[in-house]
Amino acid sequence: MDRILRVSLLGSMMLFAALWASAENLPPTLEQYCNARYGFCLEYPGTKLTQKHLSENNDGLAVLSSDGNFQLRVYGYFNVMGWSVNEEYVDFVEVIKSNNAGDEIKELEKTFSDEQFEVLLQVGNKLHFERTILHGNHFISMTLEVNRRGNLSFEESRIQLKLLLDEIKLSLE
Repeated sequence: MDRILRVSLLGSMMLFAALWASAENLPPTLEQYCNARYGFCLEYPGTKLTQKHLSENNDGLAVLSSDGNFQLRVYGYFNVMGWSVNEEYVDFVEVIKSNNAGDEIKELEKTFSDEQFEVLLQVGNKLHFERTILHGNHFISMTLEVNRRGNLSFEESRIQLKLLLDEIKLSLE
């Protein structure tokens, strides 16, 4: 009887371990947010970014990780000034500087085209990724900030940012 109990217990433990391992390897649950006003959709890992906040004026969404270290924002806005992508980038940098007075700002990566810019900045101890797309008469911006709580190393922040960006998809309608 004792042997049967041990075999049964061992079998139950092996089954539990197998189920746990398979749950760890499941792909993340993707959440989707679409904005008909500005014509874009965003897919993001809902298991990592769990706190969702919709804007009151229907221009976008902000989602945060439960630990507060990661924030993803996406929003649209009209190009009332008729700016080019380059002019919008110059304004973006000025806003980052004014919102982060005293923090050192380093440009780590930057790509440009006539339709969009992507930039990765180190702002103090945070990483700030921005993709802004000119879409018709408006801009669509996606921002991912990593290490908002300040408890990750630079290298860990960069790895986490890249992993999250691999899971995020911004598409235009």
